[in-house]
Amino acid sequence: MLSRAISSVQRQDPPVWEIIVVDDGSTDDTGTLVGTLSSGDPRVTYLRQANAGVASARNTGIRRSTGTWIAFLDSDDEWLAGRVERIRGMVINRPGVEFTHSDRRVVDQDGQCLEPGRSRVSASEGADRRFLLEHWWIKTSTVVVRAALLERVGSLFNERLRTCEDYELFWRLVAEAEEIAYDTHPSVLVHTERHSLSTALAARDRYRDHIAAMTEVLGWAAGTPRHAGVTRILNARLRQEYRNALTTARATGLPALVAESAWLTQYLARWLHASIRALAPVRG
Repeated sequence: MLSRAISSVQRQDPPVWEIIVVDDGSTDDTGTLVGTLSSGDPRVTYLRQANAGVASARNTGIRRSTGTWIAFLDSDDEWLAGRVERIRGMVINRPGVEFTHSDRRVVDQDGQCLEPGRSRVSASEGADRRFLLEHWWIKTSTVVVRAALLERVGSLFNERLRTCEDYELFWRLVAEAEEIAYDTHPSVLVHTERHSLSTALAARDRYRDHIAAMTEVLGWAAGTPRHAGVTRILNARLRQEYRNALTTARATGLPALVAESAWLTQYLARWLHASIRALAPVRG
């Protein structure tokens, strides 16, 4: 899988400036594989670290990068031919664009197409701040962002989160970006297992992860008048996530409801604190 991912970037025309591969404490022959693929290609840099999770690995790659633009590619995904050219076409005449993403095709381990693309989302919707904050639409392997925007938001992928660390960062980038661009052409192939971790997470854990990520973004946006829209949208989404979490727990039984209520209480305090901070500039 990793070989497929790296090769898909190496084949791009025009070529990318650098390819940074971060090994998050693997126990296989990743280093040897990357060494073979990078032979004769000075663009490839291999970095190895002790296992610290996907957020940490991505942050390591970002900090080592030297380009004006930074693109992400998970090890089991691949870029399709022409992707870099399409990105270049989106931004070359639009100097205000700081965040881009695209449609994608999703296939299983046998190559069977699970999602041919999500063409029902238009270019204008995919570039609309409100739409992106209200939906789970952005896929990490389709994102290309200006390095200056990453610097401006103040922090990278949140290493405290179990999942949704991608959305936590992407929502902040979308909120802060001067302009967003979306390519309706599926230029990324996402490989997934029908029963992968991301699809098999229990509903309880999924809602908890959503709540944790949204609460982090609210804390970041609170007290900043230009992010008032972000606060309103995520407050509405959080109310729904709390309802979902409690409804799911109630259906499981009283012990589950009590346990879930206790967990939600700790995040409720953080949510209220962020909401009060968000109101302060308006009242002042």
